[in-house]
Amino acid sequence: MDNPLYRPGEPQLTEAELMAASESTYALHEHYMTSYNAGKRSVIIQYEERHFLCKSNYFLVAWSDLYDLFNFSELDTSILRCWAL
Repeated sequence: MDNPLYRPGEPQLTEAELMAASESTYALHEHYMTSYNAGKRSVIIQYEERHFLCKSNYFLVAWSDLYDLFNFSELDTSILRCWAL
């Protein structure tokens, strides 16, 4: 279930938060904004088999999951996978 504070297509961080964020966080947020506006509703993450000891080398992270990561409000499996990588 999506975080009730998540608003699809809207910025997930304020301008002040983006200015204080790391370069990687800023780039990920820009990727979200560009991709969402292009009609993409998730991001595909690729990893090596050794990271999770399983054959699948891809998983999807929904934009709503990124909202939780940016705002540290909830954790789920996708966010934990990103954190581990």
